[in-house]
Amino acid sequence: MVGGWSWALGYGIGGGIAVTNLELLRQGVGRVLASETQKVLPRLVARSLLRLIGIGIALFLVLRFLPVQVVGLAVGLLVGPVAILAAGYRGSNDVDRET
Repeated sequence: MVGGWSWALGYGIGGGIAVTNLELLRQGVGRVLASETQKVLPRLVARSLLRLIGIGIALFLVLRFLPVQVVGLAVGLLVGPVAILAAGYRGSNDVDRET
């Protein structure tokens, strides 16, 4: 391991927070696209703010009460979303081209 158990714990928790955030974001955008009412956008903004506040509280509690390294936590938060975006971009270019 790069930095021991505290690094691995931080990486795992950061990755879990990142994946949870992306899943909640995906569900919210899916609701907006499926809805036909005008009140959906303010609800999406409010839920996004609540999600970000929740992430902030979770990060504070993790850093305050668990023996994690900040670098491992930051890498865990960043690597997952970047990999998902890269895979999505690469997948969007894989178009079946029939000649």
